[in-house]
Amino acid sequence: MRTRQFDLNLGLLTCTLILSSCVGLPPISLEAETIDLPLGPQITSEEHQTRVFESLWGLLEANYIYYEHANVNWDELHETYLQRVNSGLTTEEFNALLNQFESELPENEFIFRSRAERIEDDIADNSSYGGIGAFVGFEQEERPHIVILDVMPDSPAEQAGLLAHDTILAVDGDPVRLEEGLSVVDRIRGPADSKVLLKVKTPGENERDVEITRAQLTGLGGLKSEQFEDTHIGYVLFPPSVPASLIDEFTQILTDFSSDDDFRGVILDLRISNSSAGWPLEAMLSLFQNGIVGEIYSRTESQILRLEGRDAGGSQDLPMVILAGENTRGLPEIFTAAMQQNGRATVIGSATPGDVETLGGFLLPDGSQAFIASTSFRLPDGEEIGVNGISPAIQIDARWDQIGPDKDPLIQAAIEALEVQQ
Repeated sequence: MRTRQFDLNLGLLTCTLILSSCVGLPPISLEAETIDLPLGPQITSEEHQTRVFESLWGLLEANYIYYEHANVNWDELHETYLQRVNSGLTTEEFNALLNQFESELPENEFIFRSRAERIEDDIADNSSYGGIGAFVGFEQEERPHIVILDVMPDSPAEQAGLLAHDTILAVDGDPVRLEEGLSVVDRIRGPADSKVLLKVKTPGENERDVEITRAQLTGLGGLKSEQFEDTHIGYVLFPPSVPASLIDEFTQILTDFSSDDDFRGVILDLRISNSSAGWPLEAMLSLFQNGIVGEIYSRTESQILRLEGRDAGGSQDLPMVILAGENTRGLPEIFTAAMQQNGRATVIGSATPGDVETLGGFLLPDGSQAFIASTSFRLPDGEEIGVNGISPAIQIDARWDQIGPDKDPLIQAAIEALEVQQ
């Protein structure tokens, strides 16, 4: 279980990774060079950077969800960074400093994008990309590697024999490095029809080299379901990405399961489900419960999440187990917490990270953008999921890359839990 202590490091560490170079912005010398603003007075680059930094700080004070409760000397942190801003920085150095500031807050609670990065993201066509068609996560133990969470149907990855739970250890002969983290995906992606050589390991098997020809991809993952005939228990795996049709697909799956007169319960596998925007939280919750399920709140307001239940294939009374773990994040994590809180489902797996905050986007005076954790979620009893995460009722620590789909101890434990409920 993650408990945020908010003991933030005030030291200025070297920025080891800048995701994009600041293309299109003129270099600024270390001297007090002036910037001609068409509709305003002349100011130095140092003054302009100070204005940007102070604007960012004001946004943190007003919007950061944990600002008042963090164990942080904010005045000292502000002074430390302000002195660096006032030391005379180039545009690239200033952007690197704000990228470095990300490490001063817990992971995924503050993200900075330079003006060039924001423009590049805004104009980029993300509807398709060149790659192999696999959803992945990063794991640093026992050696840094990429974990395949799911594989798109008919993708190059599937055609090459890659499976969920496989591990990627090297790309084109270069091992996955700890410092690059999930950005190693950039080495796996590439133009359609180009080739990439991956060193792959399936749980329980030897390492092997797999050459894959990339393709232009446009699809998203989908729900995967099956019904275990010998137990009359249904199983649904939720993907990392969110197809627009997810709730309709899921409702149909429940209806199909219920056509079995001996249907005894369902297992919802959310171990790789880490979506935020687009995940149908309220529609999912309303299938299984009715009334107040929690509270979404910001620094200035809160909203009680009150639902009117609806039934699909007997879903309101359906015995249920949810599988969760370190990759269960965002709205799926809130769903899991709410289902466990009122005893509607038994949660099995390992502790979730408490990554339920929603990031609000704010433009800064130089055209850059800051994303700040601005809203969070608490359960009706006051439990802060964003601080503590979820502790499963049945704890089983089995990493995704250490098990195979046919030898999954969590699925077996879920079946046993549902059989006991009958």
